[in-house]
Amino acid sequence: MKLTKKIIQLEDGEVGIQFEPEELKKLGWEEGDEFEWIPTKEGYKLMRVNEGITVKAELDDKALDVGSFIQQLSEFQDWKFEALWKECKEKEWIKGIEEDSAKDWLFDYIFNGNEKDCLGFQKTFSEYIGAEWE
Repeated sequence: MKLTKKIIQLEDGEVGIQFEPEELKKLGWEEGDEFEWIPTKEGYKLMRVNEGITVKAELDDKALDVGSFIQQLSEFQDWKFEALWKECKEKEWIKGIEEDSAKDWLFDYIFNGNEKDCLGFQKTFSEYIGAEWE
C-alpha cells in the first residue's frame, strides 16, 4: 500500500510525519499511537509501540540465537544450491531450456517442490519439470 505522508515540524521543534486518517485506519493505527524508528539493513522502519505487551528477556536471547542459526542455515543452503547449479552447468545435466529458466526450475524444486504427495511419494526433478531422461 502506498501511503501519502507529509513531513511536518511540531510545536517543540521536532520533525514528524503526518498520515491521512484513512491510511492510519488501513494500517490498524490510530491518532495518538506511539511509534519507534527501528534500524534495519535497508535504513529504518516505523513501528507502533504496543502498550501492555511484555516479553521476557530470556525469549529475546533465545530468539536471537535461533534467528542467527536460521541465517547461517540459509547461507549454507544458498552455498549448496549454487554448488549444485555450477555442477549442473558443467555437466550439462539440463538441455532444451534457457539457463535462467533451468536455474529457476531447479531452485523451485529444491526449495518448494520436493514434497511428498498424498500417497507419500516424491517427484523427481525430471518429473517436476516434465522432462524426459536423456
